[in-house]
Amino acid sequence: MVWKKGQSGNPSGRPKALREVVELARKKTTVAIKTLSEIAENSENDSARVRASEALLDRGWGKPVQTTAHEDNPAERKGVREMDNDELAAEIARERARREKAEDQPTAH
Repeated sequence: MVWKKGQSGNPSGRPKALREVVELARKKTTVAIKTLSEIAENSENDSARVRASEALLDRGWGKPVQTTAHEDNPAERKGVREMDNDELAAEIARERARREKAEDQPTAH
């Protein structure tokens, strides 16, 4: 389908069913947080405790910002959002070179 200039591809917004699911899920927030807390504090399964703790931290504080280490000074870290275009381009080039080098390395079987 082709839209006219200025026409929305979704003029009616999100489907009503999706809005209802979101609303129902949000009503369970308190129960979910209490459940995650219970798992984090009392589960005998280490991975369940870690995952529940991560979920609680992510919801309370947000996910950690990803940073990159510069090869010339590993102690210097800068978030991607803090980089200008030249820095981003250099970072992309370094990552491509790193991946190409890794692809050239023989893998152990």
